[in-house]
Amino acid sequence: MFNKALNEMTLSSRMADNMFPNITAAEYNGDTSFAATLRALLIPRIGEGKINLILQQGSFRSSRIDHDFFYNYEYRWMDYAKSDTVVMYNFQVSDKSNDQDFFDALDDPENGFIKRNESYTALDAVSKALSSSVNIRAYSNLETRTTIVFVARLNMRSWHLLQCTIPAIVRWYFAESKITEEEKKLLMSLNNRNSADYERLIEEFASKFDFRTYMIDHVVAGFEKDSRQNQLHALDDNIQNVEYEIRSILDRYKDYIDQLDSYKVRRAGLAEMIRTGEGNTELTDYFRSQKQLDPVEVSGSHLKFIVRTYLDNYDPDLYATISKRSGSHLYHNYDMSPKFEDRGVRKKLMDALFSDDPVMRIKMCAYYDLDIRGHVDSYSGYRYPSNCSDYIPNPHLQYHDCLGDHQRHINERLLAGDTIGAIAQCISSAQSVNLGEDVTVKYLLQELFTTKKKVIELPDGTHVSPEEALDWLNEQEKEA
Repeated sequence: MFNKALNEMTLSSRMADNMFPNITAAEYNGDTSFAATLRALLIPRIGEGKINLILQQGSFRSSRIDHDFFYNYEYRWMDYAKSDTVVMYNFQVSDKSNDQDFFDALDDPENGFIKRNESYTALDAVSKALSSSVNIRAYSNLETRTTIVFVARLNMRSWHLLQCTIPAIVRWYFAESKITEEEKKLLMSLNNRNSADYERLIEEFASKFDFRTYMIDHVVAGFEKDSRQNQLHALDDNIQNVEYEIRSILDRYKDYIDQLDSYKVRRAGLAEMIRTGEGNTELTDYFRSQKQLDPVEVSGSHLKFIVRTYLDNYDPDLYATISKRSGSHLYHNYDMSPKFEDRGVRKKLMDALFSDDPVMRIKMCAYYDLDIRGHVDSYSGYRYPSNCSDYIPNPHLQYHDCLGDHQRHINERLLAGDTIGAIAQCISSAQSVNLGEDVTVKYLLQELFTTKKKVIELPDGTHVSPEEALDWLNEQEKEA
């Protein structure tokens, strides 16, 4: 038995795989000789039949080999025991001296392999013939043409020796065609210490087959056919792509027709408004009626303005929840004047401003840049004019230039051509603060608890500073 791994034989080459796909075998550590030997012996015999040799392996603890061993583990080889298959199962037990325990379990007349698989026949002659070199058990099922070979601690030498058993493990192919002298020489060479005889003989078997003609008829001719088939598929793809592009162009054409019609209707309306003078007064009248709007600049399609309003859009329920917690961000991480150092004092003023029924309001301002083509923007750090000195800039815009979800609604109105609707959405944005957003609300609270400006409006319309607002609250408590 030679130890050399063989993998450059004609009968196990890729060409042979294409030529004889019905005879296949696994390789062992790079050695493909089993496939070559199978093909040398079976090509004259197999006809329309087929055979596939599978190599599986497993390891076991000797303590696991008990009465229920096969009940628990036989799936490891039986799941592969399909028709026209040889399963070569290479196993080892944790202690080499206990390998025999595995075979004893196989041979057990009460619960062994044959008892559990009565359709199989034990190939005892094969096991005995190889017993001096390798310990195996082989079982064959003639009905399904399946053989399972158990071998302990497979190695390269035993891998070659096991090929001598081919006439037995696929005996259904040798029933009517006995092994020839030439084939016996090939099998005997597998038992030599040197691989030279086997390599010479296996190539002599390969020379009997006209690989060149086969490759011309099947590979080259197949390549030409496949090439034409690929060209055909490519043309089919091109046709589908062009048809898709045509449909897309037609759909876009329809969309453009609808869009053009919409533009023409809007243009006719605008032209009529200009002719009658209506378009000259609508936006102007809106700014005149809304005292909280201060126009800043017009530049091309951009209208820039300031909103002076009140902080009216907030969540009183959210405030009620978070203001109860002493660790809330409403009380930490910002500066304050001495009068508001006490948390309870600050809560008193915030309750009057942010409750469900506030008694006073914070004056807010915000800057907007509307592009009537469909976009709104603001400007962080904007420097407000003097008429906004008693207003607190909306912190979302002043510190983060963030309009949040308001931006989507404003842009929708602009794209619809509703400039006044967009401005109304800006007013709503200026009136809104998210009290739960600590990175933003801290700027509002710092301004509120440090400024001396009159940023708060009392119920009677009087404008006072936060400290004056606190004094007013205290007076109201005393009077009450």
